[in-house]
Amino acid sequence: MIRMSVEEYQETQDRLKGLPASQPTIIGNRVEKKKASKHRNVRVRIDNINFASKVEGRRYQQLKFLEDQGAWYTPFTRPGMTGPYKIRQ
Repeated sequence: MIRMSVEEYQETQDRLKGLPASQPTIIGNRVEKKKASKHRNVRVRIDNINFASKVEGRRYQQLKFLEDQGAWYTPFTRPGMTGPYKIRQ
């Protein structure tokens, strides 16, 4: 934890106002970088849908391709269709 006076804090805040969020923050002699995720996932946005990783995004594109070709069909994704039925009631 960094201890600083009110004046030092205000000076640091004024200095950081102009920096974009992607730049590492330098406070004193330490550089604070955003910690990488555990599995090094990179968030992606495909067709206005956010995915937590590139792998999820690729799988979505594969399934969308299959659906467009007619090789994959499920009635539960169509508007107006009933939900999945329950085998055991």
